[in-house]
Amino acid sequence: MPTIPKFTISHPSEASASFEAARIAQIHLLAMQTNPLLHAQFPTRKSQDALECFLARDTQQKIGPLQTSTRRDVGIWVARLEGEDEIAGFIRWEYPPPNVDKGKGKSDEDKKKKLEDGEIKYLPGCRREYLEEYARLASEAKERSGFMEIRCWHLTFVCIDPKHQGRGAGSLLTRRLLELVEDTQEEHGPLPVYLESTMEAVPMYERLGFKAVDGFEMEIPALGMISGEDEGKAEGEKTAYREVCMVYYPKGAK
Repeated sequence: MPTIPKFTISHPSEASASFEAARIAQIHLLAMQTNPLLHAQFPTRKSQDALECFLARDTQQKIGPLQTSTRRDVGIWVARLEGEDEIAGFIRWEYPPPNVDKGKGKSDEDKKKKLEDGEIKYLPGCRREYLEEYARLASEAKERSGFMEIRCWHLTFVCIDPKHQGRGAGSLLTRRLLELVEDTQEEHGPLPVYLESTMEAVPMYERLGFKAVDGFEMEIPALGMISGEDEGKAEGEKTAYREVCMVYYPKGAK
């Protein structure tokens, strides 16, 4: 019987922040290669190279000391094979905004824009219309489900290098985040965890206790239907891309 690999979870190394951030960005692109949305938004090798550089810079800015009691905006943990240095996967999330007035709602300042709605849409070669449409639909789904006005954690990415997929790294990273949510209730309160999931990842999140609360669909070029290495213009067959909005409620959360 083959040995099941063991993974260790840690914060990215500050001493090697540039290298670690580059590896995390590389994994992000590798893990998303089978996702047609990536190819609709960044249809050429040149545009995906620009995206990888952007993600590496953004990640390096977010890497800091591992903290469970001091509030930060964004958290990143990585999974490594036990005894090895190379990163096999990562999880990224947004901490809940501060509850200054003890109310349930969030200020406009605390309603963070999705990554797709920021400067990423100005990268060379990207198809901005698919970035903006995705950000709009995801925002509308979050609004419909009521989580735009509710303080919550937001799990934004769980990405595993394809050569390590199917070995439990994604589940382990997510479980560790849920443990953090439980352990920091005194600081943040018993708040839910919100995410948007690809259809392929829904079963994993369901096993971990997440429930579907909404979803959205958009029409994009079918995988392999992009033409033009430089222009990246879409043509031909379209396909429906779907995501499911899911929520995990820790003990004590409403």
